[in-house]
Amino acid sequence: EKLRKEKVPEENILFISIHADHLFQSLSGSMIYIADARYLNHSRYGLTASAYHIFQEYKYKNTYAFPRNMKLKSQALSQNLAKEIFMSFDRNEVAIYPNVPLRGYIIRGRRRYVPAVLRYNVIPTKLLIEIGNLNNKGDRENMTDYRFRQKAAQAILEGILSYYND
Repeated sequence: EKLRKEKVPEENILFISIHADHLFQSLSGSMIYIADARYLNHSRYGLTASAYHIFQEYKYKNTYAFPRNMKLKSQALSQNLAKEIFMSFDRNEVAIYPNVPLRGYIIRGRRRYVPAVLRYNVIPTKLLIEIGNLNNKGDRENMTDYRFRQKAAQAILEGILSYYND
C-alpha cells in the first residue's frame, strides 16, 4: 500500500516468492505458480484474528476486496511475467519441469487450490517460483551449489527486466 500511496503504477509492483518443492523423486526442474482466477473463490478477505492487530498492514487496512476483473487482470499479468522468466531460465540453462511448468493451482488429493501467498495477495503481478525439487538428487545438489543459485537468481532478474522492456 505504501507504493500505491506514492503513486507507483500497480504494473510496476511485483511479488515473487522463491521456494524449493519436495515432490516425487522423478520430478525435476523449475515450476511457476500463478493465481488462477477460477480457484480464487473469495471476493473479500478480512484480517479478523487478534494476532494481526500488531502489524502495519492491519492498521492501514484490515479488509481487502478481490473483484473478478482484478483476479483476471492479475492472472494475465502474472502469466506474462512467468513466461518471460521461463524464457530466461531456458537461455541461462536453468532446468524447467517438462510437463506443465506453469500452473494456476496446486492439486493435493482431489482438492485444487491456489497457494496462500498468492491467494490472499493484493499485488496484481505475483508468482511463486519453485526453483527445483528437493526430493530429486540432481535438483538438490544444484540448490546446494552457489553457482546454480546465482544463475537462477540472474535468470529471474533477466526475466523481470525482459518483462518490463517488451
